[in-house]
Amino acid sequence: MSMLKRFILTTLCLLFTLQAFASVPKITKIERVGKKLAIATFDQPVKLDSVFAFTLISVRLYSGDTYYMGSAEKSASLNTVYINQVNGYARQMQIRFADTNIEFTSLDAADASGKTSLTIRLSVRIKNAAGESNVVDKKATEHIGNLFLCWENCIPMIEQFTVTQGGNTDKGRLITKNSGIVTIRAVANARTYQWDGSDFSAIDGNDKATFSFDPSTANLGTHTIQLTTMFDGHSITRVLALKLVDDYPDHWTDANNNGIPDSKETDYQNNQLLAGIDKKITSPAGTRILLGAMGTDSGYLTPEQMKQYRANNQLSDNTSDTQTTGDIYDYVIEGLNATGDSTQVIIQLTTAIPAEAELRQYSPTHGWQKFVINDNNIQSKTSTTCTDNSPWQTGLTTGATCLKLTIKDGGENDTDNNQANGVITSTISIATPTVVNDDNDGGSDDSSGSSGSSGGGGGCTYNPNAPARFDIGFILLIALSTYYLIRRKRRFTH
Repeated sequence: MSMLKRFILTTLCLLFTLQAFASVPKITKIERVGKKLAIATFDQPVKLDSVFAFTLISVRLYSGDTYYMGSAEKSASLNTVYINQVNGYARQMQIRFADTNIEFTSLDAADASGKTSLTIRLSVRIKNAAGESNVVDKKATEHIGNLFLCWENCIPMIEQFTVTQGGNTDKGRLITKNSGIVTIRAVANARTYQWDGSDFSAIDGNDKATFSFDPSTANLGTHTIQLTTMFDGHSITRVLALKLVDDYPDHWTDANNNGIPDSKETDYQNNQLLAGIDKKITSPAGTRILLGAMGTDSGYLTPEQMKQYRANNQLSDNTSDTQTTGDIYDYVIEGLNATGDSTQVIIQLTTAIPAEAELRQYSPTHGWQKFVINDNNIQSKTSTTCTDNSPWQTGLTTGATCLKLTIKDGGENDTDNNQANGVITSTISIATPTVVNDDNDGGSDDSSGSSGSSGGGGGCTYNPNAPARFDIGFILLIALSTYYLIRRKRRFTH
């Protein structure tokens, strides 16, 4: 058989095999992986059909007869990114729901509609390596109460809480005894909701995205409400602190629900939080920063506020630590693009960083611990605004007035039990390790829990967090002792 005939026969066999085993590509799964991100998974490697590539992926959003793109026929085209592509083909594509103004408007309208289900319809023309083309038309309806987009194997995320009392939505976390029913709405992607507000009796159960209660019989003070959500076997928990008072202070409003009255935050953005007199904490644009559970009217926290919070919630006092010489800050960052993301926060310090300082973090469960240092995640500099172009220095620089931290959601420095939930909780302190006398009743360190005694009068205790020091006299003593032993051994061996 000639070489040409063999080539033709082999080619025909190959084409027959490809056609026999090739199948029209299909979408097998769509899952939400971030605030505005989803991933479409196909049953085989595919790419967008070149003829229709300009349309990218077409999306329609509607709930019943409400069409968030404007009409039943109207859709929007979203950008896609191939994931782990090989020779231009990939089994997964990332879809961004934030590429044009129409997506922002449509999703916001859906979230604010109060409806209980949302249908998303994806259409895209794709082809596989064998040249098989298909117009994929995938539709999914999700009954999740708050209209966030999520389909299969999704990690739950409690993005934020909103608080309403008696129809008022601008009072924030401050509620009163006689202003009517309080309703907390969780903006979250989840299939199940479990609220725990032991101080309040839920109205209409507690298995929805909202939790309503009558505060008229509750005791004044700070109350915590906990929400645990589940989605496809994954669960996360988040705590909201409410303060119950007899009456609102005059002219009280907190329209952005960040825990600080609007009168103290003139011209502040949602990613800025008051933290002392004329100081602020800033998170990246697009995120929200809130007052932590222990603070009052400011992200700048005092030890007394920490102790009071523990006492109000019938918790043992675990707030003692090394001597605090700088500042304590308590804040929450929400609105990350995806669970497990890292974000940065810039803090204008009330007091400049002292010499020999170390950064500490506080967890309600474990108390004070060292802030875990990795990958240049602590930086500082001296600046009046902290947002100028002057360079940042790695670590805590003596005299610096600005602190920049990088914290990973669910990482070692995220103090909400290290949950990867799209929210970062952080309480940090600038402290100085100390060596204390045994008869000093000062604060204890997290490593020992209490100050020990040396057994003799006027002794001292060792602080394991103090910087390593090598006293020259001690080193000389060791050297002389070693020399004496060597000389003595030589005398007895001769």
